[in-house]
Amino acid sequence: MSRLHRFRADLLALLAILLLALLWFAPVLLPGLTRATLLPYDNLYTFEPWQSLQPGLIPHNNLLSDLVLQNAVWKQHIRETLAAGEIPLWNPKSFTGIPFLAGGQASTFYPLNILFYVLPLEVAYGWFTALQVAIAGACMYVFGRVLRLRVLAALFGAVVYMFSGFLVVSVVFTMFVAAVPWLPLVLAVIEYIVRKQEEKGNRSFQPIPYVAAGAAVIGLVVLAGHPELIYYTLIVAGAYTFVRLIAAYFRIRRQSQQPSPFVRILKLAGWLLTMAVAGVALGAVQLIPLVELLPLNFREGSASLEQVLGWAWPSRHVLTFALPNIFGNPSHHQWFDIWARTWTPATVNALGETNHTIFWGIKNYVEGGNYLGIATWLLAGVALIAAVQVLWKRRSEIGDSRLGDREIERLGDAQAAANLQSPISQSPNRSISSLPTFFFASLAMLSLLFAFGTPLYALLYYGLPGWSQLHSPFRWVFPFTLSMAALGAIGLNVVLGWMERGARGEGRGEDKKRGRQGEGDSPIPNLQSPSSHSPTLPIAQSLTALLAFAGLAALLAVLASLFAPDPFVAFGERIVDGSDLAQMAFDGGRMFWSYQAANLAHFGVMSLLAGMLVWWGTRGEGKRGRGGEGESTISNLQSPISQSLNRLIALSLISLTVLDLFLAHGTFNPASDPALSPLSEQGVPPAVRFINEREGG
Repeated sequence: MSRLHRFRADLLALLAILLLALLWFAPVLLPGLTRATLLPYDNLYTFEPWQSLQPGLIPHNNLLSDLVLQNAVWKQHIRETLAAGEIPLWNPKSFTGIPFLAGGQASTFYPLNILFYVLPLEVAYGWFTALQVAIAGACMYVFGRVLRLRVLAALFGAVVYMFSGFLVVSVVFTMFVAAVPWLPLVLAVIEYIVRKQEEKGNRSFQPIPYVAAGAAVIGLVVLAGHPELIYYTLIVAGAYTFVRLIAAYFRIRRQSQQPSPFVRILKLAGWLLTMAVAGVALGAVQLIPLVELLPLNFREGSASLEQVLGWAWPSRHVLTFALPNIFGNPSHHQWFDIWARTWTPATVNALGETNHTIFWGIKNYVEGGNYLGIATWLLAGVALIAAVQVLWKRRSEIGDSRLGDREIERLGDAQAAANLQSPISQSPNRSISSLPTFFFASLAMLSLLFAFGTPLYALLYYGLPGWSQLHSPFRWVFPFTLSMAALGAIGLNVVLGWMERGARGEGRGEDKKRGRQGEGDSPIPNLQSPSSHSPTLPIAQSLTALLAFAGLAALLAVLASLFAPDPFVAFGERIVDGSDLAQMAFDGGRMFWSYQAANLAHFGVMSLLAGMLVWWGTRGEGKRGRGGEGESTISNLQSPISQSLNRLIALSLISLTVLDLFLAHGTFNPASDPALSPLSEQGVPPAVRFINEREGG
C-alpha cells in the first residue's frame, strides 16, 4: 500500500489521460449504440456508384477519404490474408499487384493492430485511435515526470501533446497515430539513463534494464511502419542524447576529483547506441523488407529541392498558431451569422458555384494542422524567460547541484515533497535544469525553419541519406509539437513554483532577513523559484498581461462589429475580392466576417482566460516579493487553502487547454453512420448488387 500511495498522484494523472482520450473519441467507440464510426463512409457518396444512393449527402470531412479508400482496405486485406493462413506479402488488388508488407504503412506487425484483426473495423478504428492518443499522453506525462515536473505540470504537457492539432488531424493516417506517441518515452529513457550515470559519477554503470526498455519502445516505432517518422524519432533522440551526454560530462567532472569522465561518458554513449540498434533490430521483421523496397521507390529523384520547398508551409500559415481555423476547416459546412444570430449552411461561393465546405487555405488542413492552444504558447514563453534568467545569473551548479535539506524545504511544501519522492522523478538533483528548456526551444525554432521551407532545409535534403525522398517539410510539426508540449509543461511548473513560494511568504523581505542573519549563500537559482530580485517575474507578468489585452482587443473588435457592421463587412469584401481561394469558400464579406468573428472570439476568450490564470499564478509571488520582513514568519508549509488554490489554477489551465483544442479541431474527424458501409446491405449500389446476384446465380 505504501508503494501505491507513492504512485497515487501519478496513477490518477494517467487515469485522467485515459478517460480524456476515451471521452474525446466517445461517439465512435460503440458504433452499435451511437450509430457512428471513425471510418468516413459518407465520403464514398461523393462519387459513383454510391452517389446515386444518396445524391444530397454532404460528407462530414471530404479530406479524410484515405482512411476508407486506402487504410481500411489495407486492414481488410490483412484480415482476409491471415484468415487464409498466409502472410500479406503482396497486394493483388492495386494495379497488377504491388508489394504490401514491405510498404510498411499498413503497420501489419504493430502490436495494437490486433484490434483490427479481432474486432469489426467500424469498432476497431475508434478504439485503436483512442488508445494510441492515450498512450501519447501517458508517454509525454512520464517524460515530464522524469524531468522532475510536478504532477499537474506533466499532465498539462500530456494533454497538449495528445490533443495537439498535429496528432488529431493525423488520425486519417493510422501509422502516424501508431508511431508518434512513443518519442517522449524514448527521451524519458535516455534522460533516466544519463541521470543515473550522473548520480554515480565516475563509477561504472550498466543500464541493461533501461536499455532493453528503450529498445522495446524504438522497436514499436519501427513496427508502426512509417519511414519518415522513424527518421524523425531517431534524429530527435540522437540530438537529445548528444546534448545530455555533454551536460553529463561537465557535471561529473565538476563533482568528481577522479580523472576525466570522458571514458565513462563514451561507454554510456555506447550503451545508448546499443539501445537504438537493438530497437531497430526488434523491428527488423518490418524494416528489412522496407529497406529492400526503398531503391524501387518512385520518389527517388522525383522532386528537386525547389519543388520540395514549395510544399512547405506558406508564410501566412503562421496565423494558424493563434487562429487555427482562420483559413477554414474542411469539417465546417455552416457559419454563424452574428447579426441574424442564426446558423447558416454554406451553399454557394462568391463565384456562384455550389460549395458546402468553408476552406481557403494553401496547405490542406491535415498537412497544416499545428494548433497547440493559447495557454501553451504563454507558458512556453514563461519557461523560456525563466531559463534565460537562470543562464543570465551564471551561478555555479545551475539546476544540476545537490541541494541541502534547508534548500529542499525552501523549494517545496508537503505536496512538492511528495512529488519528489515519487520513483518516477526521484533523484538527488531536486531542481529542474534549464537545459531541457533551451533544448526544446532550439528544437522548436529549428523545426519551424524547416517546416516553413527556409533555405536551411537544404542541409537535410542533401545531407541526410534518403531525405530527398521525403517531400514533406511540414512534417517537422512533429518535433515542434513535442517541443512546445514540453515547454508548456515546464512553464506551468515555473508558475506553480512561484505560487508555492508566494504562499510560503518567500520574497525580498525574507531574503534580506536571511542575509542579515548570515545564513550563507543564497539558494541555487532554478526554474521553480527564480531569485525574487530578478527581472524574470515582471517580464512574465507583462507577457501574461499582453496576452490578456490582446484577447480583450479581439473580443472588443467582435463586439464593435455587432453594432457597426458596415466597416467590417466592407473589410471582408476586400479580402474575398482579392483572393481567389477566398472567393471559392465565401459568398461575400458578410459571411467572411461572421466566420472570422467566431475565430476571433475563440482567440479572445482563450487568451483572456489564459492570461488571467497565469497572471493570478504569478501575482502571489510578486506580492510576497514586495512584502516586508514580517512575512518571513509564515510557515514553510503552505496552508490547505493555498495548496487548493494552486491546484485549482493548474487544473483550470489544463481544462482550458483541453477545451481550446476541442473547439479548434475536436469535431474534425469523422463520425459517420456504419450503415453507409459498402459492405452493409444499405451501402451496396444497385449496379454492384446486380452483378453479385448474376454471379451468384
